[in-house]
Amino acid sequence: MEKKTFILILGCFLTGVLFICFLYVLSFKPNSQKNGFKRSYFSGLIVHKTKINLEYANFYIAGLNASTVYLGNFDDPTIVYVLDNEFSEIKHLKTNFVDSIKFFWRYSRLQVDSPNVYLTEGTTPTLFHTTLDDLRFKLFMKNSCHFTSSILGSKNLAFFKSIEESKKEHILVKQTNRPPFIQKASHILQRQVDGLFSTDGMFKYDPESSKLIYLYYYRNEFICLDTNLRIIYRQKTIDTNTHAKLIVGTIPSENKVALASPPLFINKQSCLSRDKLFIHCSLIADNEDIKKFKENAVIDVYSLQNGQYFYSFYIPVSNQEQFSDFRIFGNQLVVLIGQYLYLFTIAM
Repeated sequence: MEKKTFILILGCFLTGVLFICFLYVLSFKPNSQKNGFKRSYFSGLIVHKTKINLEYANFYIAGLNASTVYLGNFDDPTIVYVLDNEFSEIKHLKTNFVDSIKFFWRYSRLQVDSPNVYLTEGTTPTLFHTTLDDLRFKLFMKNSCHFTSSILGSKNLAFFKSIEESKKEHILVKQTNRPPFIQKASHILQRQVDGLFSTDGMFKYDPESSKLIYLYYYRNEFICLDTNLRIIYRQKTIDTNTHAKLIVGTIPSENKVALASPPLFINKQSCLSRDKLFIHCSLIADNEDIKKFKENAVIDVYSLQNGQYFYSFYIPVSNQEQFSDFRIFGNQLVVLIGQYLYLFTIAM
């Protein structure tokens, strides 16, 4: 009798332990690989609206306004793809050139700030402008410098991320249509491992606040600038990667530097809207569920006024490796993932 009672008690005990373990498996488990920071989540922010299949994955977002999304294509920079804000149809606007000039088409990029359309290519370098009504590109600001990325504020104002060849480091540049035309700011970006890869990042402009943001790819820092390239503030993102994790080697035969191993990307994509900086971050926080993190893209939101962290939210899209671009305008969130373009409504 005592033996049966013991077995019964033991069985109940083991059943209870197994039940607790089962509940633990189903419950929320923060990330076991600590990155040293936590996020504050804003739930219920994103509502799925619609998506469209672009057939192949060689597009990028060239512009966005309240009623229209403009896309460019890496294979053919002369076509502007126009979608209404319901994604009900795609129009193809074919551009041509008034000025006959050779440039590297493969490296050129469209930027649409309706009704203005810009086409830029930094190797030659060349800058073209037209309007959506005209669609005939004309050269402008012919005294440009070489650049790796560009921001067109207007026909009279441009900002570039460029390379100072003598020092082999990235610098920021402002160009106007008045002498001295080019204003270089070589003191802004701070080198770590080297001058090229450790200073590489995204250069963004917010016309509403007239602020520029430079966000490093490989470390937790961004810089806010005015339109004269004067530093307003430097700020850290919420993660703890203050130093770029890079291994840089050299190719003696070509006198070039190159990455000797894949880098750790911290900040993948970003955009500016409504006095906020939105960053698509690649790192999981200590208080996040791994499964949920992998099934969503996480966006961290910061103030443009002082760089303060506000909150984070998830974009309900999988396969983050193909998350190539996103933009926010008003309450619209447009996300490009592989060959699919998603349109969400965003409440904030």
